[in-house]
Amino acid sequence: MGLIGNEYFDGEQVAIKEGGQMSLAVWIGTYVVVLACWMWIVRWGGADWIEGAFVADVFFFLSSRMDAEAIRLIGWIAIGVTTLWFAVGLFLPAARFWW
Repeated sequence: MGLIGNEYFDGEQVAIKEGGQMSLAVWIGTYVVVLACWMWIVRWGGADWIEGAFVADVFFFLSSRMDAEAIRLIGWIAIGVTTLWFAVGLFLPAARFWW
């Protein structure tokens, strides 16, 4: 694992290593941001907005079957998986790693 950079946190220099673990605060913050994105898709009209050309470009092999309801279903599944991973990471810090 090589050093990929130095960051400053509260005046102290902190080395960030590639593949390092996230702090609890970063883990929670990341989960909140990801959850907000998925909630926008499944609850607040995001599925209707991204339906069509965007999905055809990204998921070209499913574009003929990807309507807003299918996108919402994928979103609910992703929320479930993300929440499960978040819960594991709360109690098992080794699960909190940078991609």
